[in-house]
Amino acid sequence: MYTSRRLLNSFFSFALSYALLLTMFVPLSITRASAAPKPKAVKALSSQRKPKKLGHRSNELLVRFKQGVSDQTKLSLLTGKGTRKPMKGRSLVERLTLVDGRDPEATAAELKSNPAIEIAEPNFLIAKEDVTPNDERFSEQWALKNTGANGGTAGADIQANSAWMTTTGSSATVVALIDSGIDFTHPELQNEQWTNANESANGVDDDHDGFVDDH
Repeated sequence: MYTSRRLLNSFFSFALSYALLLTMFVPLSITRASAAPKPKAVKALSSQRKPKKLGHRSNELLVRFKQGVSDQTKLSLLTGKGTRKPMKGRSLVERLTLVDGRDPEATAAELKSNPAIEIAEPNFLIAKEDVTPNDERFSEQWALKNTGANGGTAGADIQANSAWMTTTGSSATVVALIDSGIDFTHPELQNEQWTNANESANGVDDDHDGFVDDH
């Protein structure tokens, strides 16, 4: 009886050891097999993926005809290229949705060579610029952008960042301030003082605006 138990225990020990060996080596071989590359599949995938041209919409052009061009001429120029849709506003720019397969850059170059076309270009994509000032203390100017810091009310401001998304102004715009305490040595105002180019300090009203030496 004792001998039978020893044989049975030895058999189970051998079976367990064999099972452990299988769990160690079999998954490894499966993993290696599954990780092996499949040349045909990889080749087919690489041939289907083509790099997309970035920077403009893939099937649109912006076109503007020269003044006086008849509708019949416009239609004949764009026949077979796509469908027209006038843009809103007074720009006279039309959006041309190209038929499948036409390249926007090649089509734009073709149209620009025609004397009836004033503008022809792909419908370029644009991104908003970072309009946050480089002023080190901008975060303290709660009237421009109130984040609720120091007990303030978030959003209680003039929405300056939103306005700057539309325009950041122009150096050609003249702003008049009736104040004798302007410091034109300030980094934001230095070399920004407007001068009247039509007036000289000579005691004469050179620009004939009724003021002498208002330069």
